[in-house]
Amino acid sequence: VFSFKELVWLLPAGAIIFGIYKLSKYLAAKSEKLLIITMVAIGVCSALLMNVAYNTKPCSDYSMIWNAAIKMANGSFAESLSSADYMYHYNWQIGIAFFESIVVRLFGANFFVLKIFNAILMIATHYAIYFMCKKKFGYNVAVYAYVTSALFLPWLLSVPQFTNHHLGILLLLVSLYFLEKKQW
Repeated sequence: VFSFKELVWLLPAGAIIFGIYKLSKYLAAKSEKLLIITMVAIGVCSALLMNVAYNTKPCSDYSMIWNAAIKMANGSFAESLSSADYMYHYNWQIGIAFFESIVVRLFGANFFVLKIFNAILMIATHYAIYFMCKKKFGYNVAVYAYVTSALFLPWLLSVPQFTNHHLGILLLLVSLYFLEKKQW
């Protein structure tokens, strides 16, 4: 049911969209180097802010995946897998657990390392969006896409929690790049 109380969000949303538009116009008029440096700086600062402000710990499905990654890194995953286990029923999550287990093997069972890696993935994803849009639609559209993706609130809020979505989006963009080039 629609409520007029919901209209209170129109002004802040409009201001945010207008701010993104103005920032994009400003950066588009400057050099591409300044654009990339600014967007990487925004990505690093927002990731740092989110990781410091929200000391997240894996919970629910993410906890199951993290625990499976630790077991994989220790070599005890297969022995603990039973028909009652989470990974038995949601076996498509094994890939991300395996990926996390590589991080655990390299850096230990420190979830903060995964958060840092997630921030790097997000910054790389924003750049990949810019790169692909520039190739397909031109510089101005690419600038708007870059700024919008770097300031997209759901992505900013998801930085402290590593999910398979972040890696999946980046791998999808890389796949689209190679499909475009007809290399793979």
